[in-house]
Amino acid sequence: IGNAGGNNDGDAKNLTFEIRGGGDGARIGGNGAVPSASPETDHKSRKKKKEAGTARVTFSTVETREYSRVIGDNPSCTTGLALELGWEYEVAGTASVDEAEGARGPKRPHEEMKLGRMERWELLREAGGYTDRELQRAERRAMVKERTEFFGGK
Repeated sequence: IGNAGGNNDGDAKNLTFEIRGGGDGARIGGNGAVPSASPETDHKSRKKKKEAGTARVTFSTVETREYSRVIGDNPSCTTGLALELGWEYEVAGTASVDEAEGARGPKRPHEEMKLGRMERWELLREAGGYTDRELQRAERRAMVKERTEFFGGK
C-alpha cells in the first residue's frame, strides 16, 4: 500500500511506502514487494480448494520503508522539476497488519497530496541532497527538452 503522504497528518514531506508481507512469499510487481502466503501444509486441502475455485492468501506483517527522493521526468509535472522515489530505501519499521491498519489516518484527497514547484524543490534539496545549482541545471535541461519535443525536435 503506497502512502505518498507519510504520517497522514497533512505533512506531505515524509514519503513512506508500506509493503505487506513477510515470510517466503512470491515476488509481485516491480517494486520488490514480497507478500507472504500462508502455505497450506495438507496437499489434499489445497487440491480441494483449487477444485472449488477458491484460493487464500494472508499477510502477516507490514514493513514501512522510507525511499530516497530523486529528480523525475513525469510529463504531468508542468512547472519545475518532478519528484520521484529512488531505488534506495531504509526500513523504518515493521508491525502486524492489524497494528498498521489501526495506525492509518483517513484517506486524503488528491489535491492535498500535490506539491507545488517550491515544495518539490525544497524536498529535492533537503531530502534528496541536491544543491541549488544542480537543481537549476536540471530544470533548464527539462525546459529545453520540453521545448524541443513540443516544436518537433529530437
